[in-house]
Amino acid sequence: MKTSRRNFLKAALAAGAALSVPALIVPEQAQAKTVDKPVYELTKDYGRFDQKNTMFARKFWDAEYNAWRKTLQARDFSVKDEHEYMAMNLAAWHVHNNGAFMNAFGVSAQSPLMRWDDAVITMDEKISEAYNTVTTKNTDNPMIWDDTIAPNAFQEEPEIFSRKVKNAGLFLGAFDVGIAKLDPNWIYSQYFNFKEKTSKPWPKDPAQFKYAVVAAIEMKNDPIRDLKTYSASASAGLGYSNMVEVADSLARFIRGLGYPAIPIGNDTMPTIPAALEAGMGELGRNGLLITPKFGPRVRLCAVLTDAPLMPDKPVDMGVKAFCDVCKKCDRKLS
Repeated sequence: MKTSRRNFLKAALAAGAALSVPALIVPEQAQAKTVDKPVYELTKDYGRFDQKNTMFARKFWDAEYNAWRKTLQARDFSVKDEHEYMAMNLAAWHVHNNGAFMNAFGVSAQSPLMRWDDAVITMDEKISEAYNTVTTKNTDNPMIWDDTIAPNAFQEEPEIFSRKVKNAGLFLGAFDVGIAKLDPNWIYSQYFNFKEKTSKPWPKDPAQFKYAVVAAIEMKNDPIRDLKTYSASASAGLGYSNMVEVADSLARFIRGLGYPAIPIGNDTMPTIPAALEAGMGELGRNGLLITPKFGPRVRLCAVLTDAPLMPDKPVDMGVKAFCDVCKKCDRKLS
């Protein structure tokens, strides 16, 4: 009798909690409504952010950060037990980390941080330079791009043009594509030269572009659940490799229509603000984009362009309301 009563009370409490906490959104239930601005507030306008302060660049100049890194302990691992995952990790990062190899065969190549070093050139020029690591006239400075619109550029209404660009992104491997009007404050104030380990002004400021076409890439596994394993790294590596392929290919598609377009990853601006403006999800309390289909299990890349597009609107999926109640990510682990 006591057991039954205890089970009844547990069920009642669980039901009450379910009623008081907003339900997590799943694709079948998602009823996102468009809003005029993303569902979060900026308490201060910080202006443009220097790329040297990103996690990718700090280890090259920040002594305090490097001192902290030295306190971290490397985990123990067994080659016998993890050989398969180590091999998968090597394979997954291949496209992202082997731009020079790809470039030598005349194929599109991005540097490890996805600079737009693929100049606007013809296939004949590619073939003629197939065995050189420097492909064409513009690669002496990868921060320079061709920003002219072709005289015979594709013409269409912005709504239809945008649909074609989104369909191309989906075809090329993204699971979702959104369009945002580019906010100049998203673009890093300076870029970080990793070879010289210093900040430098943009030779051409990417903030001049009108739109950001954001593509979301599904993470095959959840790297957060088992953060220290090779399988988690392989999932992240495959996401980054897919980012390179999708962003570069989508930029080529837009350039093929006659408009300037450069692919970006984490090297030019943070992509989450653009994804929020493009209605691809909502900002979670953990600082990540929460998408209706895969939650935060995504990687983002983008293409900056002046093609005549129609921006999407932000959405309210109820994520902020849920995070305001849950706050699980704020609880200290015991």
